[in-house]
Amino acid sequence: MTYNNKKISSVIILVSILMLVYGLITKDYDGSYFNNKQKIPPLDLFDVSLFGWDVDYKNYMLFFIIILSVGAYLYIFKTDESLKTVFKGLNFKPKMPKVSNELKLKYKKYEKKHTQTVEISKQDNKQNNIVTLVEVVTFLAMGFTFYMGVETGFSLWFFIILSYFYYLVWKPKSIRQILIKAILYPLIFMILFTLSESSRVIYFSFFYQMSRHILPYLISVIVIFFTQRHKLNNQPSFSFRNPLFWISLLCLIVAALTMVVDYNI
Repeated sequence: MTYNNKKISSVIILVSILMLVYGLITKDYDGSYFNNKQKIPPLDLFDVSLFGWDVDYKNYMLFFIIILSVGAYLYIFKTDESLKTVFKGLNFKPKMPKVSNELKLKYKKYEKKHTQTVEISKQDNKQNNIVTLVEVVTFLAMGFTFYMGVETGFSLWFFIILSYFYYLVWKPKSIRQILIKAILYPLIFMILFTLSESSRVIYFSFFYQMSRHILPYLISVIVIFFTQRHKLNNQPSFSFRNPLFWISLLCLIVAALTMVVDYNI
């Protein structure tokens, strides 16, 4: 894979970085600052003026950090060709080269024999397109539920979706590798949750804050270990019948409803 096949993801990364720098430079106090003057004002008191609109600085930065993460994910795991195929639809059919009448007659003799092979190939392409789309949506869901976990202190949604994302993208090679990754990767996010809360709530210890996320973390470790161990032997393909898919979807819906309720009360 070369840079020539990474233009879409490169543009996403570049635009995200520029918008983040723009927000850092142009942020200013919003109207509530003058009623809450502090020596070190929190991020809640900043706005960014974007095309004449005053946007909350914290939400602005979060949005473009998520977009930047999407760009980085696409740059590492996807090519422009695979993205264009998804955008063209799940029923995308490649253009067939023009052939002469003589070749057409010869082809008809073998058409019946190769029909099954062609159908299998189409099904594989459709399956790959679905998997790519689900991976991108799941990655975005991870970013959203991480934000909700930081805001609400409830991280179970994120860890469930994280387990499903790893189920989609990981290709395990051994039980030892699965065990190490299942323990270490979710642990990084548990520490991030703890640090984000410790920076806001100073009257609780670090380990007390961490204890709130121990159970979701352990659930994630168990789910990742057993789903990856199953893939090690069978290498299952994506399926809407997978219960982890529906549990992750339910977590995303509940997180979205929680945000709607919180912002309207």
